[in-house]
Amino acid sequence: MPQLLKIPQMTLDKYINFSRGAIQLKNAFRTFQQRAKVTYFDKSGFEQILTRPSRSAVVVAEVLEKTIGVYFTICDTLISNGHLDRNNPADIEFLNMFALYGGALSGLEELCSADGSIQSSGVAQVRLNFRDPNFYDQFLDTFLVGIREDKTVSSGDRLLAVTKGYLEKTVEAVLEGKDRFPGLVERVNDVNLQIDGITLQGFDRRDDKDRALFSVDFSDLVAVESVVGQLKKNVGNLFAYIKSGDRSFARKVSNIVLLYGPSGTGKSSLVNAVGKYMTTFSETVGVPLKFRKISSDLKSKWMGESTKNLKDAVQEVSRYGGVGFLWTDEADMLFTNAVDGDSTAEKAFLSEAMQLMDGVEKTVPNYFWVMTTNNEKNFYLPLRRRIKAQYLVEGPVRADDHAKLFWMLTHDVREQGLVQYSQEQLRDVGLLCESFGFHGRETSNLANRVVSETDTVTITPEIITGHCDDLNSYVVQNSRRVGFDDIVRIARVVANGSC
Repeated sequence: MPQLLKIPQMTLDKYINFSRGAIQLKNAFRTFQQRAKVTYFDKSGFEQILTRPSRSAVVVAEVLEKTIGVYFTICDTLISNGHLDRNNPADIEFLNMFALYGGALSGLEELCSADGSIQSSGVAQVRLNFRDPNFYDQFLDTFLVGIREDKTVSSGDRLLAVTKGYLEKTVEAVLEGKDRFPGLVERVNDVNLQIDGITLQGFDRRDDKDRALFSVDFSDLVAVESVVGQLKKNVGNLFAYIKSGDRSFARKVSNIVLLYGPSGTGKSSLVNAVGKYMTTFSETVGVPLKFRKISSDLKSKWMGESTKNLKDAVQEVSRYGGVGFLWTDEADMLFTNAVDGDSTAEKAFLSEAMQLMDGVEKTVPNYFWVMTTNNEKNFYLPLRRRIKAQYLVEGPVRADDHAKLFWMLTHDVREQGLVQYSQEQLRDVGLLCESFGFHGRETSNLANRVVSETDTVTITPEIITGHCDDLNSYVVQNSRRVGFDDIVRIARVVANGSC
């Protein structure tokens, strides 16, 4: 792997000035036009957006002029620094495709994302037909919406803000992609460009902390089988639609789901399991996944700021180049029933939320929005009516469910012999939990307290040095054993504390 290329400061300065509109790098644009003409589409195929009687088209042309011009500048730098060979047709083919694909994607997707994420450049199965006028209506307008709605900055400043620090990451990614996927780029015909059906790993970098967000399997959950089945269908149909483009799958998707029920019934764990399930889909079928969580702290005391925060959060996942996953925790605190005397800002916030939800359900976008609440009666009713998929999550209510949950949570210490109960006694534990009216949280609390009572060994330096080879065995041997009578006693304590 060649050493990461450092873009010369002069190039960065030129680009900064260019994006601010201070100077016009006509040479870069002419280079782009000439290379485009002799590679994948002729000059007229691009110039049609310059001649259309639409201000939107002119804005698009200006942005593409900047982004694609910069990508060709990167290509020239790669060649001049010896990372790629000008005399190698495969290298030149790769660079031309990289400039067209990367420039278009950065201009049309990256610049309209809320946080300037780098990840959507790895989107697979992208086809760009530069001679089809519908391409500009359908694809480029996505970017224009982002520019038009951001009233606080000019298009040039927005371009600069998102692209700042992006050049070196892009160079690193393309070098990595060239080495790992020599057959990545395929020329389909004179006017169509297609990226093979894989995700370019160099662009799709995900932090380890994001991977660790989801650690629960559906098999870890109790008494949610009916809800799990519906959620799995939703996720499967959403990924099938994104991957294939077949709208028959889209018609089966409920993009917004409300999970409601008492506290401690497993709603958060269910969302965690959905995230892990979507992660498995993402890694298996090669469609990148973007996760965002929002809650009541999204609201701001400043006029209009809450509405902007909500739109930014939704747009962060809705404009991602893959599948987005949005979770609204404590949705009733964010979307609270309106009452007389509510401020204009609060009413505007709820109105914006309704418009966003209408858009989600009508357009079948590329993301899945899950809301959870412990108090559905406090959830804004007009908003709730817009949610087609609503599931009551009661958690364990029957004795068998409580027994299963208790067994799962105490399995390891039971295997070690620290907690001792028979199958008949396990059924009695379930009946006891049912009689006390426990939800999942109380049963989990019971199991945690039982496990805690086994932990009676205080580790000292002498214990570590004296038993370093069998430290765990020493701890297990000297820990307290908890029996069925202890479990009943602890259950009564939990019941008294929860009443």
